[in-house]
Amino acid sequence: MNFLEMKSKISQMLDMRIYEAMVKAAMIRITNLLVLLIVALSILPATASMYASGSTDINDASDSDTSDNSDGSSDSELSENTFASDSGTTASNNTGSVQQQSADFENTILNIHNQERAAVNVPALSWSNSIAADAQNWVDHITTLGLGPNDLAPHASWEQRNGQGENLALGSMGFFSPAGGVQMWAAEKSNYDGHPISQSDFAPGVPMIGQYTQMVWKDTTQIGCGIASDAGQTYLVCRYSPSGNFMGQTPF
Repeated sequence: MNFLEMKSKISQMLDMRIYEAMVKAAMIRITNLLVLLIVALSILPATASMYASGSTDINDASDSDTSDNSDGSSDSELSENTFASDSGTTASNNTGSVQQQSADFENTILNIHNQERAAVNVPALSWSNSIAADAQNWVDHITTLGLGPNDLAPHASWEQRNGQGENLALGSMGFFSPAGGVQMWAAEKSNYDGHPISQSDFAPGVPMIGQYTQMVWKDTTQIGCGIASDAGQTYLVCRYSPSGNFMGQTPF
């Protein structure tokens, strides 16, 4: 083999190794992209399952219990709003840590509510431990129902709520947060134009407003919430007293 033939042979070998290296690098990049895609697809369905539920059920929207008003009239109560405390996370045995978690939970919920209320010039809410206990009892009950990711968590009846308002939200465990749930309720304000509450506001397919209007209802003074998780989902329930969302009235 002469010098030129050897040079050509070496050049061919180098070209082949460069080609193989390029193919290998491309395969690694493709593999990494596939892994990222699989991770993204596993996360998106979980985060997308978080939703807020108000008086969309026909029984919730058509409660005929009445409330006496200062002017002597009575209005049908249309929707419930509920909140819950964080039992979906592992609690520390340290009493101070548990108390801090509870305080953080309360403050997070109160701050979001009272920011929305301040924006429409209605008085701030205060936290009620007794109302929070009622909310926690209901959210604990929800976790015993064996609900799947496509099931809607039920509201308590008017009688079970002792006349309290109720907001409810849920999401995949590990992705849902109390702040996220409350902020979803607050986001309904973009659907509300200031009209008096009517039964048509709770008809199927109508953009939801009931969670937001309960958040800022002018006559509501107290809130208490609870949170709990089952095998796959975390549920948040908030209760309000006095209740809001009365037919023929506006929240502020």
